[in-house]
Amino acid sequence: MEGVGYTDAEIAALLAAAEDGDEESEAELIAVVLQAGLRVGSAVALDVDDVDLERGELRLRRMKGGREDVAVIPGGLAEVLRELVAERTSGPIFRGRHGGRLTTRHVHRRLRYWARRAGIRRALGPHSLRHDFAQRLLDRTGDVTLVQRALNHQAAASTAVYCRCSVSRLREALGAAT
Repeated sequence: MEGVGYTDAEIAALLAAAEDGDEESEAELIAVVLQAGLRVGSAVALDVDDVDLERGELRLRRMKGGREDVAVIPGGLAEVLRELVAERTSGPIFRGRHGGRLTTRHVHRRLRYWARRAGIRRALGPHSLRHDFAQRLLDRTGDVTLVQRALNHQAAASTAVYCRCSVSRLREALGAAT
């Protein structure tokens, strides 16, 4: 499946580049942003006690507008989080090499670095991964309200940006000549 701006091959190359990174949980952070659609600020703010693997939820304490909410943990992400949390009982999930919390600025810099290492030449930022998540979910389900909930958008208008379609998809749906 192709996302809003990144091919499956580019995503795989990005994750592979991050796995070779020198920070403890770089690839896992990308996986969380890609698979759960979190804003990078919400992701780096996650603490060990924000992860509820039994309920399959992440408590988001740092969200746009100062709100709190929960995000559903996608199936493939549960094991990644289980390994990250391991035996820890507190502290940030995503730690830098000195054990402190990663910052959003650091993630932006590292993501540009990983993209270059992966051979991705165009601009790549954490928010573009969130957009990719949203577009893929909409393409898979066709349900904009589901995407709205997954992104924790308060207003449907914020999610409407993903509801564009190509002329080729319209032609196909209408059975029109190409």
